[in-house]
Amino acid sequence: MKLRSCKHCLILQVCLTMVLLSPHTVSAADIVIDVGTLAITQSGPLLAGANVVYSHEDIRTWQDGEKIQALIDSGINNLRYPGGHLVSFWDWEFPYHNAYANFWDPSYIDQLTEEKKEELQTEHANRMGLEDFLNICKVTGAEPLIGINMFQGYRNGRKQDSIDKAVRLVEWCKKQDPKPRYYYLDNEAGHQPTQNNHIPIEDYIPLIPDYSKAIKQADPEAKIIANLIQWNPVKTLIEEVGDHVDIYEHHWYYYNRVWGEFYLEDWRNEFSVSEQNNRINQFNNWKNQYDKPHLQFAYLEWNIGPAREVTGATTGTPFYQGLVQADVLMYMIRKNVYMASIWPLTWKSNNPDPEATGGFRSLIDPDTGQVTSSGAIFEAFSLAAEGRIVPLDMSTPNRVRGLAVQANFRDRLLVYLLNKTDQSITTELNIGRMPLKASYMTYTQGDPSYHGQVEEHPIESIGPSLEITLPDTSFVF
Repeated sequence: MKLRSCKHCLILQVCLTMVLLSPHTVSAADIVIDVGTLAITQSGPLLAGANVVYSHEDIRTWQDGEKIQALIDSGINNLRYPGGHLVSFWDWEFPYHNAYANFWDPSYIDQLTEEKKEELQTEHANRMGLEDFLNICKVTGAEPLIGINMFQGYRNGRKQDSIDKAVRLVEWCKKQDPKPRYYYLDNEAGHQPTQNNHIPIEDYIPLIPDYSKAIKQADPEAKIIANLIQWNPVKTLIEEVGDHVDIYEHHWYYYNRVWGEFYLEDWRNEFSVSEQNNRINQFNNWKNQYDKPHLQFAYLEWNIGPAREVTGATTGTPFYQGLVQADVLMYMIRKNVYMASIWPLTWKSNNPDPEATGGFRSLIDPDTGQVTSSGAIFEAFSLAAEGRIVPLDMSTPNRVRGLAVQANFRDRLLVYLLNKTDQSITTELNIGRMPLKASYMTYTQGDPSYHGQVEEHPIESIGPSLEITLPDTSFVF
């Protein structure tokens, strides 16, 4: 399934010079939604991002321009490279090692002859290289996020060599177009420490200042991003090294009841994500407690969890993935999240059946190279970047979630509605002003049923109110 671009037809456009009119007080609609006055809160600038896993990207598949266009059509505004755990094994100066090779391990170095290096370079010659990646960012306009490999230096007692290697990377990046500004320090510190695959948290936090100072000396405009796999030590990170970090990012894979499973009825009845609420509230409290007002919050790996096919659970098909993604993106805007990158852009799975597996949730299908149905959802939310959040007053919210944003360019009102019920709902949307033009998009179950289906609809407005039907179990923009 290949979606049409919706770049110009998903927008509710409002003439801001009109006099405010009174909303309707009587309505036969199931739900009446009144759009309030402009709020101060601003939405994050870089929420529509994706992780590029360099060892899963064959640059030859990008040469016809279709994937480039897919990113543009999806509104992707940041790309994280070389991916998640892969950064801990990524040698930017020789990016041809096997994906998880400890390239500074003495036993590995001993067998890495010139002949072996030539074999590796031939075998992996078509991987997406760093220069390829930055060229893609330039064409699409996406902000590049570049990873710093700290793990190899830690694991092999070569801290200074590792810092020097990072500095060479930053100095090279400074000369590129676009010039990266954001550098993330390794990945998921504290995950699998007994397997010696990640830096333990108690060792990672003290390493941050030296890496940060060296990187910022090489490029004073650089922004440093840190990440832990556990939550409670974030307080220590903020207290002890918060001056050396610009963005703290956490990873969030949505699930309910049990990791790796998704229960549709639980999701329908969920009004708040208490665990994430607690984390963001604690983060903001710690910022204030330790006087680190500059720190921003991000989710640089997020998605619906694996949602495998399990008796009693709902398989995480592309359709449900899109609904959860819309739900999470609405949440991120409300909670003032600065930046987010979905995992992954593309992942090559051994099982090609998306309806059965509910495994990896690629934005670009690795087999067809086409954007999945989530592309329309990301495009819709990309338009909210740095917009102003507008309050909504919903008469009977039930299991309908709503968000409104006045776009940064100020002539468009963006309204996001998620119908979690299994019933179609008629909605009266009172925007308070006469629109010059209005249209909306619906994201519903497609054909075949596991796909999401995107349809565009014009709206004939009479006065400042619009009537919209929210299909059952749908996202409407």
